[in-house]
Amino acid sequence: MRPDYRLPEADPKAVRQYHTYLHRVLPSAQMAPIASAVESLLVGGGHIDLDGWIAAVEETANRAGLLACGDVMAAAREIVKEARVRRTRPEDAILALVRWGCSSDYFDLRAQLGLALISEEDKTPIVARTYRDG
Repeated sequence: MRPDYRLPEADPKAVRQYHTYLHRVLPSAQMAPIASAVESLLVGGGHIDLDGWIAAVEETANRAGLLACGDVMAAAREIVKEARVRRTRPEDAILALVRWGCSSDYFDLRAQLGLALISEEDKTPIVARTYRDG
């Protein structure tokens, strides 16, 4: 990795501290692929879109939370709490989570993890049943 590389708005001292920390806690077998990826990005003149990466990580974390708890309201409350701390608006994140929470991807993942809602009458996951007889 390149502690000498200058990211806009990055504190060089903090970058050096993280670099030192990563070298201390990660085995060299893990550092080599990371260093290779960083070099490939820099040599190719790649742009590091940290804001986009952070947004994608946050969306993934929100989805994982909903997947685990199965409660949209509880997940939305956590998004609001986090937004208050960051002084941001939570509406877009909540809307994206609700949309994903209504998707077949969400229901399929919950079923695969054994977290699907089960009907007492036939023990078939509710999300897997189709409407019968009108």
